[in-house]
Amino acid sequence: MKTSTQLKAKVRNLAVQNGLKPEVILRNFFLERFLERIAVSPYRDKFILKGGMLIGSIAGLYNRTTMDCDTTIAGFSLSKENLHIILMEIMESNIEDNVEMHLISIDDIHEDFDYPGLRAVISAQLDKTKQTIKIDITTGDVITPAEIEYPFQLMFEDRKINVLAYNLETVLAEKLETILSRNVVNTRMRDYYDVWLLSNLKKSCIEIPVLNLAFTGTAQKRGTYHELLKNGDSYMDAVCKDIQLKDLWNSYRKKNPYVGELDFEEVMISVHSLWTKIRQISRNEIHGKII
Repeated sequence: MKTSTQLKAKVRNLAVQNGLKPEVILRNFFLERFLERIAVSPYRDKFILKGGMLIGSIAGLYNRTTMDCDTTIAGFSLSKENLHIILMEIMESNIEDNVEMHLISIDDIHEDFDYPGLRAVISAQLDKTKQTIKIDITTGDVITPAEIEYPFQLMFEDRKINVLAYNLETVLAEKLETILSRNVVNTRMRDYYDVWLLSNLKKSCIEIPVLNLAFTGTAQKRGTYHELLKNGDSYMDAVCKDIQLKDLWNSYRKKNPYVGELDFEEVMISVHSLWTKIRQISRNEIHGKII
């Protein structure tokens, strides 16, 4: 693609096909352009894709959209100075896509993130079409057993780019730990939706023993492991019954058309099911003694 006209036509067609807003498609296009720059850069083994962009790729953009690109880094210390140098080099990667990128800012992430992180804001432009994209970079994530080579399908091209990414079990483990540890004060409805989505679409791909190990590693890293083994069942029960969470879910559903008519009770059946399977393994490991 060389012109804004070509890009907008593709965006418009895909938006209509998938029932999405054109700005969602456009933002995802420029996020993909950044991701491919990582894939061809000397830093491809340092950035590991996670979060909404990965889930959207696994499940389909029509099932899950995202506002930014979430990554974790490995192999270098995360500082504004280091990240500035690395991002400048990544953005200068020549992949002949007619997209120009300029770094606007790098700031600490002040939201309630589970790991320390920085947010880079980047201006991306093709011809006369410009978009601001956000890249979140964290460090310290525990990936069990390890990151994977993931073939990321591009929206407008019949090809994939290979990037490092979270394995499915670690994605689910982080979501489950957040749901349980924050229980009724967790307002991130996307956590609940993502567990439902992945546990239904990828049910046959989820290895429960690996999920148990990933959950254990994540909870130990976050300092919640023993508490959740002891109180996880009661936390899950409280979440399932909480009226405020149901109201928040209904608001989330209205704002995100891809959720459809899915109700909170159905979501929690999937969440509870995964937690039950993890707890069963824990019980078996201690020879029937319930913690």
